[in-house]
Amino acid sequence: MGECNGYYSIHAVPEANRSDFQQYLDQLVASNLAREYRIYWLEDQHNSIPNFEYYDTTIGKWRFTWETWLRQLSDHKLAKHAKTGLKTPSRPPFDKKDLIILKELMKNARVTLANLAGMLGTTVPGAKYRFDKIRERGFIHEFVVEFLPYAPEISELYEVRLDFKNESSLISKTSTFLALPFTLHQSQIRGMNSVAARVYLPRGEMSNLYALLSRLVRNGILSNFAYLLLDPLSIKAQTFSYEYYDDEEGWRYDNNNYISRLQNLLTEFEDNEAQQAIFEPMSIATTA
Repeated sequence: MGECNGYYSIHAVPEANRSDFQQYLDQLVASNLAREYRIYWLEDQHNSIPNFEYYDTTIGKWRFTWETWLRQLSDHKLAKHAKTGLKTPSRPPFDKKDLIILKELMKNARVTLANLAGMLGTTVPGAKYRFDKIRERGFIHEFVVEFLPYAPEISELYEVRLDFKNESSLISKTSTFLALPFTLHQSQIRGMNSVAARVYLPRGEMSNLYALLSRLVRNGILSNFAYLLLDPLSIKAQTFSYEYYDDEEGWRYDNNNYISRLQNLLTEFEDNEAQQAIFEPMSIATTA
């Protein structure tokens, strides 16, 4: 909700199938299931644990030092590029069993080697060998503890696009913005001096965020910014679909099949003439 009303989603698409993915989205528009779409091709996602330097333990509250953050983000000193740790492989970097390990780590980074060995049908030393090789090649470079620093019933979740005025500002400010206590994760947008950032803030502080970003535009750090209000109750997620990977041929991407399934879905949608609105019950208790 915000600049447009619809769905915001993040997809992992094989590099060779970027045009196929756009063709699929074109079919959504041609079939009148969507009015329009926008695509931003993202680089690696960088996650952040809330910065507890801004939490006052004596009163049990977070400190939002907007003036300090404005000065930090307005500083024109340059910083170095953030490193992802991902190494360029000289041979096929993984097989399906490696993908199963990565999939399980995405679900629960504390999964045991014994559990992984059972899934792979191998020994514990065999699972450890694969895990170590995956880590050496740079596919595991972060361990993130996910939790919400503020109560959901008084907070808002936003996806914010920051358009920096030039590459120098982009390089110098992305790490600073990621370190702020309300930034959950961010990704650089390909072909643009822009960053897509997931922001989570108490509702009463959102006007201060708008003021901060507007001031950064006036200070010449940003050329523009845009934001979407996300509904946390509607979020659905999955790991990557390792079952579509073949050790010999790589990723299987059948766009004709996907478009055919889309047409079947459209037929079912048209057959159900009496479309009813679906209302979700409240997630928290209320008092009169």
